[in-house]
Amino acid sequence: MREMEDKMANQDDTHDASGSRNNVEKEIKRGLTVMKSIIRARDKGEKFEVHWSAEDQLIEPNGSMLASYIGSLVRQHIPITCDNWRSPELKVGKEKIWSEIQRSFHIDESRQKYCIQLAGKRLRGFRSFLSNKFLKDEEGNFVEAERPMKYAEIISAEEWDNFVAKRRNEKFHEVRDKNQKRASKPAYPYKKGRTGYARLQQRISEFRCSTLSHDI
Repeated sequence: MREMEDKMANQDDTHDASGSRNNVEKEIKRGLTVMKSIIRARDKGEKFEVHWSAEDQLIEPNGSMLASYIGSLVRQHIPITCDNWRSPELKVGKEKIWSEIQRSFHIDESRQKYCIQLAGKRLRGFRSFLSNKFLKDEEGNFVEAERPMKYAEIISAEEWDNFVAKRRNEKFHEVRDKNQKRASKPAYPYKKGRTGYARLQQRISEFRCSTLSHDI
């Protein structure tokens, strides 16, 4: 079971702090594509259904679509300089994210906490990606860098300068090193992809059913 989970998880795009740069870039690109399709559907008056596992986790159909859409929304409405996801200053941005989700998906109010928490994870992944790709050399040392123009539509020049300044700050590096050491020794380590554990289990079940049907 564990070997099958790891094999299937490794095939997915990751969007967390440990995800590869290429995979995160693919996720960002996918998010833009998903957003365009959602907007087209919205213009036609269509909304998407979302489904949940018995453990209240987002699953298919449309689970990956919603997850990618949330990633795009958080990159649009929450600044990359955000260090504290619980900050009251983010209230307006979070409310905007939730209202945009409700405009395009049939989703109960009780799911708001789940979606906002997922948005926080997506933001942390994006911030880590920017740091690793643009503000580090091959040895992992901090380097100065101009704002990546491919993300100019969602990152202003001032926002980028503030983001770089925070990364340059020695206190930030102390906290980062401490968190990295803690993350390197998880109590229950496992690897999963962008789809999340619940959707991974769903795919495994579908894979098993398909295998059994071929064997009969």
